[in-house]
Amino acid sequence: MRNGYGCSENNGTAFKRRLAKVRTCAYVSALVVLTALWSAAQAAIDARRTALAERRATLQAGHNILDEEDAYYISTSDQISDLESSRAELIVSIDSRRADVLQLLSSIYPITPVSAPHLLFAILGMPMPVPSSGEETGPPLSLPASVVEELAEMDPELTVDVNEDGVAAALGYVAQLLMLMSRYLGKRLVYPVTCVGSRSLIRDGISDISGPRMCVTRFASGYGHLLMPFPLRFPLYARGVDERRFLYAVYLLNKNIELVRVTELLLSSH
Repeated sequence: MRNGYGCSENNGTAFKRRLAKVRTCAYVSALVVLTALWSAAQAAIDARRTALAERRATLQAGHNILDEEDAYYISTSDQISDLESSRAELIVSIDSRRADVLQLLSSIYPITPVSAPHLLFAILGMPMPVPSSGEETGPPLSLPASVVEELAEMDPELTVDVNEDGVAAALGYVAQLLMLMSRYLGKRLVYPVTCVGSRSLIRDGISDISGPRMCVTRFASGYGHLLMPFPLRFPLYARGVDERRFLYAVYLLNKNIELVRVTELLLSSH
C-alpha cells in the first residue's frame, strides 16, 4: 500500500525504526559520555576527600604538637621558676659565704692604722705608707725625719721602720690578698699578679715600657727570676730595679684594686 505521499507503509516503518535506532545510539553515546564524566567527577571528589582527610590529619597532628609544646612550655616554665628560686637562694648563700671568706681574709691579712694623720697603715705588721702629696707617684720607701719625730712623740713605744724590703713585703701581702679576693669574688684581675712574697710581680701584656721580660721559676735553692720572652712583668719591689718599673707596678696594683671595688659597687677615691 501507498500513502498519500507516494511511499509504501513498509518504507515508513523502516524509516521510523532507523530513526529510533539512531536516537538510541545517540542516547547510549551520551550515556557513556555522561558516565565517564560522572566517573571522572567522582574520582576527583574522592581525591579531594582523600586530600581533605590528609589535611585534617596533618592539622590534627599540628594541634597535637601544639598541645605537646604547650605542655612542655608549662613544664619548662615551672622548672625555670624552680631554678630561679634555687638561684636566688644560691646567690644569698654565696654572698653570705663570700662575706665569711672575706671576713676570714681580713683576719689573715689584717690592715691596721699605724698613724692615721700620716696615712700610715700596716698589713700583717708590715708598714705600708701611702703617698701624702700629689707629687709622689708611689709609696714612700722611708719616712721623713719630722714624721718619725711626731710618731715618737705620739707613742714613744711605737717603732716604725719603713724601708725598701718592708714596703716590698707589704706590697706582696697586698698582692696575695687581692688575688685571693678576686678568686673568691669570681672577678678576673685585669693585671694578673705573681705572688712570691717580697719579690712579687704584676703583669701587663700590652705595655710599651721597655725592660726585661721576667718570669718566676723555682730553683733548687728557692724561687728566682729569669729573663724570658714572656709578657712584661713589673716588680712590686724597688731594690735593684728601675724605679719607673716599680712605680708602674704599684700603679697597676692600684688599678686592680680600683676595678675590684668598682665591680663590687664600692666607690674609690684613690
